[in-house]
Amino acid sequence: MSNLLKNEKRNLMIKGKYSRYILYAFGEFLLLILGILIALQVDNWNEVRKEDREEIRLLEQLVEDFNTNKLILSSSRRDYQRVLENIDVALRNTGPKATLPASSIFDSIDNLWTPTLELLHTNTSAEYGLDLEPITNNQLKLAVMSFPATFSQYKELENTLKDITAGQHKIRQRYIPLIASESDYNQEKFSSDSLGFLRDREFQNASVDRLWNTQNARIRLEWLTEHNDTILKLLNTELNLRQHP
Repeated sequence: MSNLLKNEKRNLMIKGKYSRYILYAFGEFLLLILGILIALQVDNWNEVRKEDREEIRLLEQLVEDFNTNKLILSSSRRDYQRVLENIDVALRNTGPKATLPASSIFDSIDNLWTPTLELLHTNTSAEYGLDLEPITNNQLKLAVMSFPATFSQYKELENTLKDITAGQHKIRQRYIPLIASESDYNQEKFSSDSLGFLRDREFQNASVDRLWNTQNARIRLEWLTEHNDTILKLLNTELNLRQHP
């Protein structure tokens, strides 16, 4: 086509038909502009397709990650239920007139621990933060960005429980020598005072404090679970729209 126009221009110039030459030159210019516009449009289309693929990959990864969080949260909810049961046993078997219960009950009282929860996408530092730029849904982006704040609110209570439980361990050590659980050492050991342990006011008060904070932590855990479920719902909706426009 280009060669044809060039030949035609040359013939027109030879014949002195300048007006038709200008018309052909203008037509050639329009073809050039049209070609550039088409090339730009193709580039833009390819770029949009590339961005769409990046967003879909990110959405799929986030679905996998927040489903993992869901499993972890479900396990933690069961852990908190077991802890509350142990605390209930402790409160029913401690006090100034406590008697020595069956060994299974004492083991529940002596089971001093608190759940520790770690989830994906809760770190906001630049080194570990998640790049959410490919996500075009602002509601989804905001939900993921605010997830670390919800996790932080829960984590405050978890850290408080760690401190309370550590304090109970120290109280326990006044009455129960740790070396008693080590069978490799046969020397004479300090005697255990299990009854004194159960009648210790500080231990009972710490158990009540632990009960309150565990109940609050479980409420915050429910908030965290709801936030995680909201993100999953938004992710699945957006991914379905991207994959089936």
